[in-house]
Amino acid sequence: PGDLFRIAEWYGWTGEDNEGKNLTAMEIAEGILKREHAWGLTGRVKTGVADSAIFDPWERDRSVAGDMARIGVNWEKSDKGPGSRKQGWEQIRSRLKAALPSPGGREDPGLFVCQRCHDGFIRTVPDLPRLEKDLDDVDTGAEDHVGDEVRYRVRRRRREVSAWRFH
Repeated sequence: PGDLFRIAEWYGWTGEDNEGKNLTAMEIAEGILKREHAWGLTGRVKTGVADSAIFDPWERDRSVAGDMARIGVNWEKSDKGPGSRKQGWEQIRSRLKAALPSPGGREDPGLFVCQRCHDGFIRTVPDLPRLEKDLDDVDTGAEDHVGDEVRYRVRRRRREVSAWRFH
């Protein structure tokens, strides 16, 4: 329970380190839907977690998140509270370690990454440099986009409701 599986990704880069394709938010949303369909995932993908900045209005009643939601790509706000960066990086390390086979079996939720996630996760996350002055954090000048996205996901709080019976 609690394992996360990164089975596919679409990382819009040009082939040059830290250089994106400059797509609009709507081009990204349309690309997401196109790939979900091609991968047989239409209707099966849970709401993702995105940087809270996409919820900021850029015009009256308009935001990047709102525009994407209108065509069916929905997001939750990331947890960017105090300490969330360092805690997120630690949670990624812990989940990757928990995914390793162990003689007594696995105890904690793991993070599993498929080989088809090469352009984003596999290429960038393992080599993210730590800050010299704070080894618990990552250099934000590095190509940390996928790392941030994964950090937001592992920090996602479960919103489950439990039923309680009172006598």
